[in-house]
Amino acid sequence: MWIIEIKGREDWDAEVPRKDAHAEWWCEQVTKETGVEWRYAKLPYRRYLGNWPTSFAALIKSLKPGPGLKQILEAVNMEESAVE
Repeated sequence: MWIIEIKGREDWDAEVPRKDAHAEWWCEQVTKETGVEWRYAKLPYRRYLGNWPTSFAALIKSLKPGPGLKQILEAVNMEESAVE
């Protein structure tokens, strides 16, 4: 299961790191409780603007782990990822 957030500017919201951490914590807790894996991805709007993947599988392939984070994923360069 996925929670996917498309995020615009983050520079004006000091709460973003706390929100990210909470989303990661929530996914971990729900995964433990249900046995169903939950993951969170935060997609930077600018990275995908005009270049959205054409399938969910292609979207997932375009993600990589965020720096220092276990579950939160961020977008890789779309030109470098396989878009289906």
